[in-house]
Amino acid sequence: MKNILVAIDAENFNAGQIEFACYLAKLTQSRLCGIITEDLSPVSDLNLLYQIPYSETFGISDSSAFPDSAAQRAKSVEAASKSCATARTPFHMLTANPASTEEIIKESRFADLLILGVNQDESERALSQAVQMIVSKAECPVILAPKEFQEIDQILFAYDESASCVYAMKQFTYLFPELDEKKLTIIEVRDQANDPKPDIEKLHRLIKAHYNNMDFHVLNGDIVEELYALLNGRKRTMVIMGSFGRGRLSRLLLPSTAELLLKNISLPIFIAHT
Repeated sequence: MKNILVAIDAENFNAGQIEFACYLAKLTQSRLCGIITEDLSPVSDLNLLYQIPYSETFGISDSSAFPDSAAQRAKSVEAASKSCATARTPFHMLTANPASTEEIIKESRFADLLILGVNQDESERALSQAVQMIVSKAECPVILAPKEFQEIDQILFAYDESASCVYAMKQFTYLFPELDEKKLTIIEVRDQANDPKPDIEKLHRLIKAHYNNMDFHVLNGDIVEELYALLNGRKRTMVIMGSFGRGRLSRLLLPSTAELLLKNISLPIFIAHT
């Protein structure tokens, strides 16, 4: 991996997101490309909800309604640049103007990885409509970055038997071979304890070819409740999942359940889907 795209919310700058992006860039010897977005705000969410085109909502042409927006963008870019300089991480901005959701999705086509910050507002951490759209349509893997920076010591792979989940695991492995010595735990949540799992041995064979320290755990019950209980209180752990927008794991990222997880769990989530 050599090219990481990081979406910076200028109105709610998250220093932890930039520190985490720098950590991943240094780990993989990649460069960071910044793209400014104001498309993750509640105003944008309402317009996305009612399917109003971005060009008619909160964009450059409307900046007069927000006189401090340009100054805030400049301040956020300066803060990001200083953080990257301190971390000695190559960094450049793709544009000084805010990008629409559609522009971010298109830019992801030419990136190895997209990093999004989602915990900008302490009072409401559920994923915005814009973030959900970007994650579901991004043309590269996405990491939902934690608000507070922490290095990665463990990897947790949430498995639901789908091809998309295995694809996500492989994409993570290909992008981060530097983490092959970290402990990797495969978590499978089953609705019934006696569900047959014909591909488990094949999955083990795949994982063991890349990681030296692997555990496998089966949980029985509701996937959201079980994973919440497992992740609550964990630190320094990367969570991997696929099937965004389809399958049982996608429930974790819907507003009704994401609020519970994001308000209490601050872990990076790696998402890739076929």
